[in-house]
Amino acid sequence: SLDVENIITVSLRDAYAGGRKTIRLDDGKTVDFNLPAGVLAGERIKLSGLGRVSADGRKGNRILQVEIARDDELDLNGLDVTMKLTIAPWTAALGGKADVRPFDSRITVQIPANSRAGQRLRVPGQGYRDRQGRRGDLYLQLTIQNPSYISSEMRELYRKLADAAQF
Repeated sequence: SLDVENIITVSLRDAYAGGRKTIRLDDGKTVDFNLPAGVLAGERIKLSGLGRVSADGRKGNRILQVEIARDDELDLNGLDVTMKLTIAPWTAALGGKADVRPFDSRITVQIPANSRAGQRLRVPGQGYRDRQGRRGDLYLQLTIQNPSYISSEMRELYRKLADAAQF
């Protein structure tokens, strides 16, 4: 066959957004191509005429097989996306709002009172959008983190909280 296959690895955010990309071929030439928005791992992109050339001048195609790089922040499972969200102890206890930006738009989510570390909050219809326009859900995996600096006033409030809790 005159077709040549290559594996291309793209970030999850790039796969979601799509757009112009550049690949360097084995002969050193670079080629621009369009990465379709919502491409998934294992899908193929055909670049016509960029494969091998036969003795009689026929040209094969370059087939790019998509792989999606691991992401420290986002984890893709089907079309559902899990994202880590770090909140303060008082937000976990009292509830509150948090802004997250998994992809192209910022979303404000409501953190319920009495949230626990490791808890997953589901945000319907805000996950990955594939090439057909189907969209998964976003899951926020909660992490609770103390502030790096605690003032004397905060320390005193924590002491009062510890005394009041007695559990």
